[in-house]
Amino acid sequence: MNKITVSLDVIIKNKNVIVSSLNVAKAFNRRHTHILRSIEDIKFVPLKSQGNKQVTFTDYFKESEYIAENGRLVKFFEMNRNGFMLLANSFNGKRILPIKLAFIERFDELEHITIEQSKETEKRKNLNQAILLLKIF
Repeated sequence: MNKITVSLDVIIKNKNVIVSSLNVAKAFNRRHTHILRSIEDIKFVPLKSQGNKQVTFTDYFKESEYIAENGRLVKFFEMNRNGFMLLANSFNGKRILPIKLAFIERFDELEHITIEQSKETEKRKNLNQAILLLKIF
C-alpha cells in the first residue's frame, strides 16, 4: 500500500488552530480558485444555531489577502476545524479520506497544545495572585 505524504500546514494563530484555503488546495491537489468557489458556496447556505448561539460563516472562515509574486492582491480564507470540515465534506475519492484524516489528527494535536498552554497560563496567573496575597500579609 502506498503511503500518502501531505504537507499539513495547520497552525496556531492567536490561540486558534487554523488552516488556509491555500494549504487545503495544495494538500488536496486542487486549484485554489476551486477551493475559493466551494467556500463561497458555503457562505450562502444558512447555518443553524448551536444551542443559544447563532452560528455564522465568519465563525468558521476569515477572509484575508496576500500580495502574490506578480504584485496582484489574492484573496484566501483562514478556517478553523469546523470550516475545514464543512469544506472537506464536499471532497470525495479514494485518495481523499487519508488526507482528511491527517488534517483532523493535526487539528487534534494542535488543539491539545492550545488547551495545555491555556492551563499553564491559568496556573501561572493563580500562582502570581497567591504570591501577591502572601506579600500583603
